[in-house]
Amino acid sequence: MSSPFLLRTNLDSPAKRIKALRGLTGLKREQFAQRHNISLHTLRSWELGLTNISEKSLQKLLAAFFDEGIFCDQSWILSGEGTSPLGSTPDTPSTKSTNENREDPIVREVTCFLGSNPNHVTTAIKNSQASPLFEIGDIVGGCKINAEQMKHYYGKFCILRTKEFPENLIVQLFYPSDQQDFFYLLSNYPQNVNRFDEFIDKQQIIECAPIIWHRKKFPA
Repeated sequence: MSSPFLLRTNLDSPAKRIKALRGLTGLKREQFAQRHNISLHTLRSWELGLTNISEKSLQKLLAAFFDEGIFCDQSWILSGEGTSPLGSTPDTPSTKSTNENREDPIVREVTCFLGSNPNHVTTAIKNSQASPLFEIGDIVGGCKINAEQMKHYYGKFCILRTKEFPENLIVQLFYPSDQQDFFYLLSNYPQNVNRFDEFIDKQQIIECAPIIWHRKKFPA
């Protein structure tokens, strides 16, 4: 069964969080880099905060952690927000083989989703606004769409990243407004279209990924 890892509380930067996650694998930096085909120089730069990690590299790093039996969403690495990393066992993940780690249901399902959807976005639900459809700790995934495709997903829950808070992913419904290229955002469920949370310009949306995969958290 998956459970949260206990981590130090002073992980106040992406670099420290990446290093802490790598430490959870039980692998030295050189071992982790070689095992997951990551440049040792690049990994060192990420862990020391010398280089900002790109989105493409972050997805590769998340996949590497999945292979070691650790699930973490990208928002936690970038901002420290959201659900803490989950693992299949309190034992050091590297004491198991990759295949054994994948036997954890959450890790196995997330890894399958990532492998089947290269243009994916995943995150953990951080509040109860979309309850009972989504509960805190649930994991959701979607595939990115372009601006022209967004009109086909009005009234659907999507994972969004905005220019105002690029380090955070939010899960919301969106609807067209009376003004061209502007949207209403709504987080409550059941839907109440008379009470919107935000009015946003389409140009402010960096990413939009309609949710196509949902994994309920294990009961405590």
